[in-house]
Amino acid sequence: GLLVGVGSARLREMMLQTGAKVSITGEHDTPASLSDRVLSLRGGTAQKEAACWQVVERLFYAQGVEPGGQGIFVMLVPSAAAGAVEALEPPAVGPAESELWADQDDEEAGEGEAEAAEIEVAEETIAGTDDRPVRIFGTFSQTVAAAIAIGRMVEALSSPASPSSRGTSATTAAAAA
Repeated sequence: GLLVGVGSARLREMMLQTGAKVSITGEHDTPASLSDRVLSLRGGTAQKEAACWQVVERLFYAQGVEPGGQGIFVMLVPSAAAGAVEALEPPAVGPAESELWADQDDEEAGEGEAEAAEIEVAEETIAGTDDRPVRIFGTFSQTVAAAIAIGRMVEALSSPASPSSRGTSATTAAAAA
């Protein structure tokens, strides 16, 4: 599969490269209303963000998104966090990229002002869950920046104040497995 690979080789490679624990639902534990399987990332913030980068990269490749083109990425967030996600100002990504985005094609940054991805939170939860889909539309860098910002927000809202529990909550995204 796109993210799992033959004999789970891609999944193992992603976990080795990022340090994140990555799991993907099977056919029988994926909600029936979803056409894609659900991928969950666990670990420290930097580990999950590195894995998110790779997941979005592979999904954009599968969508045939050209450098600088726009693609779609869907995350699932708990309903309790949906209001905060709706109010989120996604990070703008443009010509003056941070080091995080430096490896991407210069074409993507383009000329002029920085722009942010479009974020759309579904009104309804996925049947049988307490999760709501969040669709992110944008260039690769815009999409990754928005996904990371949403993941950080959900983690902050769901993590207890205890430092020992920080960085262990899941960031979940729908993915073609």
